[in-house]
Amino acid sequence: MENLYPPENYNATEVIHMKNYFDKFMKNCYIPKSEKTHTLDEVQTVLKEDFGLALSSEELKNLEELCTTDKLKLPEENPELPLKHVPKSHVIPHVHPLIPEARSFQTVKCKEEFNHLAKELLYELKIRRVEFDPKVEDSGLVKDLQVSSTFINTINIFTPFSSCSSTENRVTSDDLKIQYVIEVLGTNTLLDLANAIQCPSDNFIIKEIETTTLDFTEHLNAKEKYPSRCFFIENVFYNDMKHPKAIDYSEVVRKWAKENNIGEFKTDSMENVTFDKLKTRLGYGYVYIHQGNCEHIVMFADSRILQKNDCLVQKRYPRLTSMKRTHGRHCFICTHDQAFWWVCDSDRLPVRKTFLCTKCLQSYHYVDGQKVGNFKLYPFHNEMISLGSAENEEEDAEILCGV
Repeated sequence: MENLYPPENYNATEVIHMKNYFDKFMKNCYIPKSEKTHTLDEVQTVLKEDFGLALSSEELKNLEELCTTDKLKLPEENPELPLKHVPKSHVIPHVHPLIPEARSFQTVKCKEEFNHLAKELLYELKIRRVEFDPKVEDSGLVKDLQVSSTFINTINIFTPFSSCSSTENRVTSDDLKIQYVIEVLGTNTLLDLANAIQCPSDNFIIKEIETTTLDFTEHLNAKEKYPSRCFFIENVFYNDMKHPKAIDYSEVVRKWAKENNIGEFKTDSMENVTFDKLKTRLGYGYVYIHQGNCEHIVMFADSRILQKNDCLVQKRYPRLTSMKRTHGRHCFICTHDQAFWWVCDSDRLPVRKTFLCTKCLQSYHYVDGQKVGNFKLYPFHNEMISLGSAENEEEDAEILCGV
């Protein structure tokens, strides 16, 4: 894989065994095992053994007073800063009150110009990502994880795309969009991550139909009908073969690679591999495949020791930390109602692919239940519906039928 996609082209790291890396890191660094306050003697011992500083009790107290983070703040600072989330107000507040002399700086001018356009800009920022606060999520739950007891991988799951449809057969930034950001523990398995990826294609089977009056219940819950899936990470295919209907997606690829002298790829089971056993690169794209040809780029974006500000409830992991906002598509004709149909290659429409609502589709492409013109029709399972469709299959079918 590195021959086709050189890691240096993507600013990716070398292959890292995260558990070994953090085990070595924790041996060389002082990391508190709990949130308890350490005694003065303990701190003096650490400073002397690890940093070669033999400080008296009085010197240590003076050092704590001088190095406190409170010294980094000014009385007139805005208490809302630094910003962790996009503010609900229409402007981003200034760090300090502006004096006339400061307005000559280019950064201040840009900031003020931004605030003038903030209402529109912040709206654009808000619709890109939904973030989740671990403190709100975990209120009332038992915190059963110890600080620094394991590590967290932050993984970006990208929306599926087809490189063949990109400009000049090349993938552009418009194709690469992060769909989910998921945090996993070192003790989680690849199967845990696969179960946490809520792709719309797992909820609905997309196949060509002739009329809008079909029973769509059989189209729902594609994940049960086609359960096969796999990850491809560092030249190893990790398959999920738990379901009796599952097939090995990697078989045809491994056979092709062997016949073309590309190499022999290994296989393993998702449920047998935890993240503390994996060797991965940060910033490099791996692949998650399901539903036959639905492929997601999977990128390990960050890895860190579990801290007290992280979610300390083990059953919360894998944990969805943010996701791309989803919006329904409106009908191409009326531009008012939600689209539930995907029309391709219609000889009565000016574009090759369009999304239509049930009312416009039936009135424009059907007469007395019979097709008018030539076109291909597919039910469009809205991503907004997909996020909650597992518990509302009958309701989804009614929506698709226009009930």
